Amino acid sequence: MNELKLSPCLLRKPRTLWRRLLLLGVLAALLSGGLAWSQRETLGLAARGYVFGYPLVLADLTRHDFVSDIAPANRLLHMPAFPDADYRVFVRPNVDTLYTQAWLDLDAGPWVFEVPASQRYLLMQFLDAWSNVFASLGSRTLGSRGGSFLLVGPRWDGQVPAGLTLLRSPTRL
Repeated sequence: MNELKLSPCLLRKPRTLWRRLLLLGVLAALLSGGLAWSQRETLGLAARGYVFGYPLVLADLTRHDFVSDIAPANRLLHMPAFPDADYRVFVRPNVDTLYTQAWLDLDAGPWVFEVPASQRYLLMQFLDAWSNVFASLGSRTLGSRGGSFLLVGPRWDGQVPAGLTLLRSPTRL
């Protein structure tokens, strides 16, 4: 099993390719009004495909920028200071919250993740490639006791070691 490591934070602004993709979707929607029925149907299918695929494309662009410019994949990045209002590594962070972030490739194997026992509020949120939360660990769900978890991808097939709770991601990232 892999062990997560901490890495120092490098603050850089993400690239803006996702904005171009959003503009493309808006233009497609505007153009659909003046077309023949078959063209509208085709454009409608294209628009639904765009809506379906956009979260995956955006997540992959964000992942690429993060692992290229900030921290390698499979490493926890701990922010030792509060983000300011201009911070844009991820969208609209709270300015009174310390963050830890990582892009994990679950095809690399399972990961053991431990949430410490704490009397303070904490939250560890796990998102899939669609940006859906598939696990939310912390004081709200665990109380003050903490826990140990085995984080695996959708294709992992193995035995969960004693003392660990299985968390299965629906996507490999």
